Amino acid sequence: SDQIIDRLLTNHPGAVVVASDSRLWYEPRVNMVLQDCAADSLFDALDAGKREMEIISAYRTVAQQVMLYRWYREGRCGITLASQPGDSNHEDGAALDIGDTDYWRPYLTARGWNWQGSNDPAHYSYRGSGFQNGVGSWGLGAFQQLWNENNPNELLSVDGAYGPATEAALLASPAEGWQMDPIRIFVNGTEQTEVIRAWLNKGTSVMSVADWCRYAGYAPAVWENDENAVYLSTEKVQD
Repeated sequence: SDQIIDRLLTNHPGAVVVASDSRLWYEPRVNMVLQDCAADSLFDALDAGKREMEIISAYRTVAQQVMLYRWYREGRCGITLASQPGDSNHEDGAALDIGDTDYWRPYLTARGWNWQGSNDPAHYSYRGSGFQNGVGSWGLGAFQQLWNENNPNELLSVDGAYGPATEAALLASPAEGWQMDPIRIFVNGTEQTEVIRAWLNKGTSVMSVADWCRYAGYAPAVWENDENAVYLSTEKVQD
């Protein structure tokens, strides 16, 4: 999933953004990213509700949706409803599953979030101003690209559509992701391998150079990328 998100953001910068707020509580497994408009609406609801919100699920990659849908079909984990992969609002970065749904319902529904109803009471889909349909197909296309790069003899059509061939490829993919060449980042000529490792050990992916710099405490002034490394000319950020 981290690799799919990284590729999605490479192909479509800004398709989703990190929805970071101290009033949101969620497990590390949750991809707390949403379409920008949905994130803004969520922050407005937090301002109005004036308390912490538990997030059960936000953005889901197609890999996560495949897993969830199979569990739903098999009657596992108490899942009462799940969309087929490729059809989930979560894959569009425009859906939330939350705790304390009764409390939050009036704040969310007043701000463009549609409640799923009693058949899935935790679920809300954002359909307010700025909503963009099709982010899910971009995520599917990101997976298809990754598969093709790692399986040159079993190529998929990179069409952003979910079908039998893409499903078979997802089920045959390694859950830990494919071994990728590590991102090597140098600051003023000094390699930052240990800093990057600490970042990854926090359960975070290197979504962009800017994200890593914020974590490491650097403000990138100039950076350039080649096949093997990212080089930065920076100044240290003073807290």
